[in-house]
Amino acid sequence: MGRTRKVAICTFSRGATLRLVALLPQQRQLDAHTGSVHLPDGFHMVHLPWADEVRSPALPPPLDIGDFSAGQLGAARALVQGLALRCDVDGGRSAGDGGGSGDDKPVAPLAHVTTIANPAAHRYFAIMQAVVLGSADVELTVDGTLPDNEWLGSHSDMIRRFLDVFGVSPAAPGTASESSRLPKKQKRSAPQTDAEWMELYKKEGREGLAELTVPELKTFCKRNSLAVGGKKDDLVTRIECELLKCDAEGGPRLEPDEKVEY
Repeated sequence: MGRTRKVAICTFSRGATLRLVALLPQQRQLDAHTGSVHLPDGFHMVHLPWADEVRSPALPPPLDIGDFSAGQLGAARALVQGLALRCDVDGGRSAGDGGGSGDDKPVAPLAHVTTIANPAAHRYFAIMQAVVLGSADVELTVDGTLPDNEWLGSHSDMIRRFLDVFGVSPAAPGTASESSRLPKKQKRSAPQTDAEWMELYKKEGREGLAELTVPELKTFCKRNSLAVGGKKDDLVTRIECELLKCDAEGGPRLEPDEKVEY
């Protein structure tokens, strides 16, 4: 399949889930120095979408290069070139243009994402090595996939120029997002008397009771000799039944000014 550049389309099931998958052949690769197997023969499995999973959203027409000014194009090129990832010769990530110290290991353009070590795999094998060697020290894992804030900070002027020419206002550190600016829903105060409980239920029904906390619901249950076990929904049901029963008998048993301590 590898020589003929073909793939296999198959069905793959896991439990009750059935998927269409493509099997991409992988030929064996040997290490040039040792002759050992670097990558074995096998397949890469790629999940394919069903027809009803394919969407064709209405998108605006793509922008042409003529839609941008010379300043915008220059700022974009400078940003892409300046923030290009670099990697050390041993596979670790290093800074980009101007990001290194100058006397560190030589850096080369990042040719493929696999040159960044997998932090989860490194952590796993570091722990395994410590267990096998009986060592209490586990080799530190450096996650090269995380943003390098120090490196990005050294390119702040370039990033600011890019934002300026495109008319984008950078959010100040700690600025709240739009969703966090929305007024938060005020916490409902618990009813203090049976009359207040009845008033809450008549106004908002079961939903109003469900907004109260479990301790507040249990307080009502204890005061009215109701069971306090079960989930919150069970407590709400018991209170609802009690309030309906109390209403049918002619109103709350407690005086309106009789308060309950929570």
